[in-house]
Amino acid sequence: MRLNEYEIDRALEVVGQYTPVFLPYVKFLSDWRDIVNQNSDGWAYWSAGTRPAAKLEDLVTQLMNNITGRAVAPSAREFERALIPIKRFATLKKLPAPVLGGEAEEPTGRMSKDDAKFVLWIENTLVPDLKDSGTVETAADFERLIRIIRNLARV
Repeated sequence: MRLNEYEIDRALEVVGQYTPVFLPYVKFLSDWRDIVNQNSDGWAYWSAGTRPAAKLEDLVTQLMNNITGRAVAPSAREFERALIPIKRFATLKKLPAPVLGGEAEEPTGRMSKDDAKFVLWIENTLVPDLKDSGTVETAADFERLIRIIRNLARV
């Protein structure tokens, strides 16, 4: 269920009073709403910015219904999973990403020295071999390959 700005603010008040353990998740949604407002026509108008928050909005609605005795409370794990699309979208669009229980992180737009070395290694070692094999043909393929390798390195 899509929540408007008032409903998000109301959820902050109610959850803070009755189930404060879930307040960081509602605050995360509120922070995302503020980021969307600052970087678009607004929460009510930019569906691309609100779409990643759909699951989190549903969970906040379920939590509000739980407080009034009409539903079972969602788990913290469900909330954690609902944050992933928002973080992914923020990274993709180079927007500040809300932080659970904290302030938004601004993207630096700069690559760390380790990342630069890694990219250089890929460019000099891996990509020529892959280009010869026809696996990597465009810059988009190259960027996708780097993301895949970085994600594998985190596992």
